[in-house]
Amino acid sequence: MRVLSRQNCLDRICVGLGGRVAEEMVFGENASTTGARSDLTKVTASAARFVRVYGFSKRLSKTDLVQMSDENMNTDIALTNSAIEAILVEQHTRAKSLLTENSALFMRVTQELLEHGESVYRQVCGVAWH
Repeated sequence: MRVLSRQNCLDRICVGLGGRVAEEMVFGENASTTGARSDLTKVTASAARFVRVYGFSKRLSKTDLVQMSDENMNTDIALTNSAIEAILVEQHTRAKSLLTENSALFMRVTQELLEHGESVYRQVCGVAWH
């Protein structure tokens, strides 16, 4: 089993939102596409685990759906929805801030993608270091 810190979990959510944020920054919020659907599904599930399973929120009780009625779990998931949304909004803002702080590199990579389509890792690294 791989152990992740609280910050590792938040970093993964932030990275997962990076594609949507990049689209918004390059094309505008109204031109965002459905391309981020899978990423949004994954980061929402990650944020839910962050709050409901790992106990990384203000609420200490583990929230989960149980298989057996004798398991003493907090099964009220509705109470955690606002915490999940807050994490997603916070990490969306963080991703935007990181891309803005590194806008020169971000725009070079963006230009490479717009001109040449899907770039391979080495090409993107070449853009990053020149």
